Amino acid sequence: QAIISSYITMGIMVATILLSFLLYSPNATSELPGSCRFHGKPMELWCTECRMEMCEVCYAQQGTEKRKCPVVSIKVVIQEKKDEIFEIAKHITLQIKEEREILSLRLNAIAKEFMAMYEQSKILKGYINEVEETEKITKKAQELFTLKKALCDIKSIHSQVSDVTNDM
Repeated sequence: QAIISSYITMGIMVATILLSFLLYSPNATSELPGSCRFHGKPMELWCTECRMEMCEVCYAQQGTEKRKCPVVSIKVVIQEKKDEIFEIAKHITLQIKEEREILSLRLNAIAKEFMAMYEQSKILKGYINEVEETEKITKKAQELFTLKKALCDIKSIHSQVSDVTNDM
């Protein structure tokens, strides 16, 4: 979280530098982007203390050497920030690749687990079918037993009736 926050802060700072360098003020004396609004000169310097851009005339008008801002070429600053962004992008890309590999491994594990559960469900379904078939056979056996008993009872009654009829 802190790393992402620092990347965002750095991104905002780079965007500010680039916008300051590329855009111009509506009050500028020149129509060129990145021009000083007071002198119309290109904004080629970057004050490392004030963290802002300036033209050579603004820098020259600052006064004595003791009061002058420490400046560097804005192109150097922009290149440094581009390099920093490139390194951050490489780091983030590497992290994304690592996370993707981890997620891929997790997904494969989940897929294997799912397939194992699916196979297990097919086996259980087979057991359920066997139990249902056994229940049907048991029910038919009970019906046959009941019919056999009824048939025996009928034979017994028939035998008794025959005996009574013969005695007459």
